[in-house]
Amino acid sequence: AVLTVDEDEEKRPALLSCGRPTQIRVASYVVLGESNARPERYPYVPAAVLDWETRKTKLSKEILLRRPDIVCLQQIEHYEDHFKPSLHQEGYTSLFKQRTGTAQDGVGIFWLKDRYRLVLEHKIEFNNLAFANPSNPQAHRFVRHSV
Repeated sequence: AVLTVDEDEEKRPALLSCGRPTQIRVASYVVLGESNARPERYPYVPAAVLDWETRKTKLSKEILLRRPDIVCLQQIEHYEDHFKPSLHQEGYTSLFKQRTGTAQDGVGIFWLKDRYRLVLEHKIEFNNLAFANPSNPQAHRFVRHSV
């Protein structure tokens, strides 16, 4: 996704005035999708820490405490029922791309809608890159059901 700073002078971050570079606060979290947060995969992590309700609450508080301009979330399974509504309520808008294959998770990009607007959206599926040129000896590296 390509974002641009809103051209409306009143909506610009204060640092855009005076000709100084803009500071952009970006946060990126691997959420660890609920279906992946299983005790057998993480035997050294207390089960209470892997609990989705616990992680959801803590992550949401962390994002809102930091209030970054842009939030990138990987391995999210609860985009429609949690992340989208809760962050949109706080002034963010977003894009989501589900992983290919049978996985339920995907990636989400959220940005403050009063500061940025979407200019271009291009979703990439690595499997498509691999199958586009199967004669490439490195093509197998892209087959990961990732986006």
